[in-house]
Amino acid sequence: AAVGLSSLSRRQPAALDDDGAPRSKPPLLFASQRQKPKNFPWKTLALCLMLTSIGAVFIPVGVWQLRRKGLSEALAFFIIGGMGALPGFYHLVLFVRAYLGHRGFAYEQIPGAYEEVNAM
Repeated sequence: AAVGLSSLSRRQPAALDDDGAPRSKPPLLFASQRQKPKNFPWKTLALCLMLTSIGAVFIPVGVWQLRRKGLSEALAFFIIGGMGALPGFYHLVLFVRAYLGHRGFAYEQIPGAYEEVNAM
């Protein structure tokens, strides 16, 4: 049995507030409007950038070694590069999204940054 186009093109009903009015999108936060932490987690950001740059250096070196000597020589560079690039880039994205004030992202969510942000 084929699904008719009319069933695919139906619009979902709009989400409603408690009073029955259509729910509006939250306003965007600009750089001047978002709440800034008391202490910015500089150490955690430095570690994040260091891990990202280690990955950015070791992975191309691994590619170079792969072309020059083969997989057995390049595998160590790929492993070290991946161990640096994956967590480094992930936490860099968390930092950028928290800095831009995206909903659901905060510096406190980044491991190690919580202690720096909430320090007295």
